[in-house]
Amino acid sequence: MASLTAHVTAAAAPPSDRSRFWLSVLLTWAFMSALSLYAARAAIAAGYPAGPDDLLRLVEVRDWLAGQAWTDVSQHRIGVPGTLSMHWSRLVDLPIAGIVQLVSPFAGSDAAERAALIAVPLLTSLATLVAGSFLVRRFVRDRTAVLLAPLFLAATPLAAIQTWPMRIDHHGWQIAASVSAVAALFGRRRFRAGACAGFAMAAGLAIAIEGLPLALIIGVVLAGRALLDRGECARLTAYTAALGSGTLGLFAITQSPHLWNAVWCDALMPPYIAALCAAALVLMVLHMSPVRTPMHRLLVMVAAAGAGGGTLLLVNPVCAAGPFASLDPLVMEVWYKSVAEGRPLWHASDALQLTIGAQLLIGAAGYGFAIRHAHRRARRDWTAMAVIFAGAALIGIAVMRASGTATIFALPGTVYLLSLLLPRAAAVRPPWRVFTLAAVITLLLPLSPLIAHSALVPREAEDNGPPFSNGPRSIPADCGQPPALSGLASLPPSTILAPLDMAPALLYASPHRVVASAHHRGNAAMADTIRAFLGSGDEAVRIAKDRGVRYLAFCPSMNEVERYAKRAPDGLAGRLTRGEVPDWLRPVPLPGPVELYEFSR
Repeated sequence: MASLTAHVTAAAAPPSDRSRFWLSVLLTWAFMSALSLYAARAAIAAGYPAGPDDLLRLVEVRDWLAGQAWTDVSQHRIGVPGTLSMHWSRLVDLPIAGIVQLVSPFAGSDAAERAALIAVPLLTSLATLVAGSFLVRRFVRDRTAVLLAPLFLAATPLAAIQTWPMRIDHHGWQIAASVSAVAALFGRRRFRAGACAGFAMAAGLAIAIEGLPLALIIGVVLAGRALLDRGECARLTAYTAALGSGTLGLFAITQSPHLWNAVWCDALMPPYIAALCAAALVLMVLHMSPVRTPMHRLLVMVAAAGAGGGTLLLVNPVCAAGPFASLDPLVMEVWYKSVAEGRPLWHASDALQLTIGAQLLIGAAGYGFAIRHAHRRARRDWTAMAVIFAGAALIGIAVMRASGTATIFALPGTVYLLSLLLPRAAAVRPPWRVFTLAAVITLLLPLSPLIAHSALVPREAEDNGPPFSNGPRSIPADCGQPPALSGLASLPPSTILAPLDMAPALLYASPHRVVASAHHRGNAAMADTIRAFLGSGDEAVRIAKDRGVRYLAFCPSMNEVERYAKRAPDGLAGRLTRGEVPDWLRPVPLPGPVELYEFSR
């Protein structure tokens, strides 16, 4: 036991060989980049983004480069006769647009977009790899284990899939920002560490409000530390001040002035910013005046929490009910509950449940060993990180797409276990030493459960979807990708009633407009689209007239259309799936699997 304690607390200073650490990070990134580029070679050759949100992201960048305002991220071809106010951030558009602008003069717009689709995910991967490696390095002192940490990060499936070539959606940058915040949080200089963590978390919230629960968990952890140690008040107040001011500043420079009065609750908006700033202002008391006793500090913290919560309720009580509280019940039932990445983990495939569950359990075991055998100062940091990990894990279990961050936060515990087992494996006599070392690394590697499942369970045996059901796999390649819709470009610009998941590819491949896409701010238009496909012919005709629709696009093999047909066999989608075309729809010849009809009345 004494040896374990010495192992945990050995050398409060970081490993001296920083050059080897950086070399390990860069070599791992280069190897994984080459591997991912080879694996994605078919998608790269095709030249268009991977999934619906990636397609719409590139459409958004095109609109910006074509003259749409920096602060206007609306989609003016969605939601006709109105427009769709998007909840996305220009921060994610910046690197894409920068590369397109840099490459276009030399290689043309198509090659420039392809270069951005390749480079941006690799840059996101590098940012995540660097931040995650630094996070592990702050806790684990064994040099060999730390040098292997980048490999473990690169082999974390839920994070890797978000930074795969041709994927430019915001989830990769959100993971990078969250990991950067936590990596900065445990720096020795308390005020600077808190401020860096707060600004990184503010960037993550500007990218997606989904990081708000994690931001609050970090705040609670820092409050607990400040309650026990007055010196930690500097870290807490710096974090909350940077979080509040950072969110305020980013909103001011990236959003249109008219959004200061908006009531959206699904993005970093004034109600949330006001709440964060109110809490930060109250907590400044801890920094500006001597609050010596734990009881007095607790009272200030309770007041700060009350100020934040009260401000949110006062400014916009609707946001207290959550970002999706205002969804049309039909949209909630038919669309939102079918979005796999937004559902709890127990609705995922067996492969995904095994992969995530194994990583979380191994990480939790590592945290338990480290906390048990650490000295006081190290135990405090390990305990704080374990609480952050546990909170992130619960969020990831409740919302599947958040699991990527949680599995990275498991890695300090996992790599700590590795640091305990490697010396024991190295002590095994040859020739078994190499096999033992390889077995230890393989057993703890985050990718191993997925590989084992793929090897032992035939794909046909899975009856609950692919291992990773978010992204492009949710739509058949022949209907959800631009080549299937390229024939539409020859038709005069019109409004098209199309399945929600087809809309991004349609906008990418043609100049047409759509009634709705699978983006919840278009709640009314989404409800109209769903009702048109579920309802009778009269319902579809009425919606078409109200919204100025000329064409209807249809694809029987899409998952979304199959859901419509199953839910309402006698509805429009069910009839078209059976080949029963109403007399008020005139078929329009179109190459490929997508069927196109023109409304004749």
